[in-house]
Amino acid sequence: MTDYLLGLDIGTSGTKAALLRADGTDYRETKEYSYPLISREPGWAQQSPRQWWEAACLCLKEAAGLVGAKHIAAIGVTGQMHSIVLLDGAGSVLCDAILWCDQRSGKEAEKMARCAGTETVAAITGSLPNTGFSASKLLWMKEHNTELFKKTATVLMAKDYIRYCLTGRLGTEQTDATGTQLFDIVKNCWSEELCEQFGIGTNILPPVMDSVQFAGTVTGDAARKCGIPEGTPVVAGAGDTAAAAVGNGIVSRGKAYVSLGSSGVVLAFLDHPVSDEKCRIHTKCHAMAGAWEALGVTQGAALSMKWLTETIFEDMSPKRFQTSSILARSVPALSEGLIFLPYLMGERSPHMDPYARGAFIGLSAKHTRAHMVRSVMEGVCYSLKECLDAVEELSGLTGEIRLSGGGARSALWAQIAADVFGRELSVSHSGNASALGAALLAGVGMGIYRDIPSTIGIMDISFQKIKCNESSVALYRKGYSIYRELYPALKDKFYKLRDLQ
Repeated sequence: MTDYLLGLDIGTSGTKAALLRADGTDYRETKEYSYPLISREPGWAQQSPRQWWEAACLCLKEAAGLVGAKHIAAIGVTGQMHSIVLLDGAGSVLCDAILWCDQRSGKEAEKMARCAGTETVAAITGSLPNTGFSASKLLWMKEHNTELFKKTATVLMAKDYIRYCLTGRLGTEQTDATGTQLFDIVKNCWSEELCEQFGIGTNILPPVMDSVQFAGTVTGDAARKCGIPEGTPVVAGAGDTAAAAVGNGIVSRGKAYVSLGSSGVVLAFLDHPVSDEKCRIHTKCHAMAGAWEALGVTQGAALSMKWLTETIFEDMSPKRFQTSSILARSVPALSEGLIFLPYLMGERSPHMDPYARGAFIGLSAKHTRAHMVRSVMEGVCYSLKECLDAVEELSGLTGEIRLSGGGARSALWAQIAADVFGRELSVSHSGNASALGAALLAGVGMGIYRDIPSTIGIMDISFQKIKCNESSVALYRKGYSIYRELYPALKDKFYKLRDLQ
């Protein structure tokens, strides 16, 4: 087979694509086309959907140039979850998208809990009411921008908006629908009960497809803008965490992956939905019908490194992350007593707290930028370790853990993760697991592959085994113990700080 499957990933930092020859013999990636994050107030995060589409067009043109546009058999889409795009009746964007990491809707999340009850919300959606998901953001818009909300005819997620731009058809699928906190993860449909309780009409929610369902074809107008031939099939796709599960081969019980993307993710496969009585993690629909995910999320993973290098160091060079990683190698494990709390955008797991804030603890005059970089890497891994502990407890995780995401390309960060977790990790060399997963979903949707499990082994993905360093494991066990004491000690102070912002 000479045809290629294209996976398009609408990420937080930028848009990129993966190209997989259907027989698995060739794999390529485009460069990332970036766009800014807009933060007008503390805890706010927005982006322009129009800039997503512009970046997607550039990305698709590059992809067409790499393999020849006529050889692209189908497109699958993925992208950042929970970020809401409001469209009017004509399908035009009403305002900037409110992103997954936006924390303005704390009071609305509390209102959701009062209206429906935390136990009811968790039982239906797999998660407690929180600011990270879409429903509280919609309630914020309804409360604070009433006239604009009244004009809203449809709410879409990031990748669904781009698929709409490609095909002219409105819709979402089960993984992104799960992330709205308006979707029944057992009945696999919009929850009329919750929508009524929250005062959000089901009429603005799009039709829900399966992740491998045919969703339309590239229109003539889109073809002229993006360079992909008119009539090219487009498959529904999945949210980035679910697509990465497919790209990493997490399609059976006992398997999990950890992602060091803008947010940090720990995801394990479930063959039935579970409930975390301690409210640390989420249960969400998998891209594979009849399956679920146990999911923990660190809001600020690579996002924390981006903040440090760009905002604090004012380094905008293309090699800034590589330079920072080299700097951090000069610092020993535990960063000589410096600990970073990665709560720059609040937190979701295991502390569901929109008011949590980032901090360097133990900072002294001896610490340098190298210490700060390593401390950020360690703090993110500590947070992911908390997520991993909870996910492992609920999922019965027994098998291999795969590490992916942009941060995993740093050999040092990958080693720190292995040492903090105290276990061997398998680092994927496939690049963008979410984009690869979207390409594989496109292949299933077009009948090229039988089903999602059969995509395992299509591409001969090489994994580098990262063994933990026992001496470092012992050190990080001490650092992790201190780290876990910091959030409880500072929680009340974080809450008081909100009145000063």
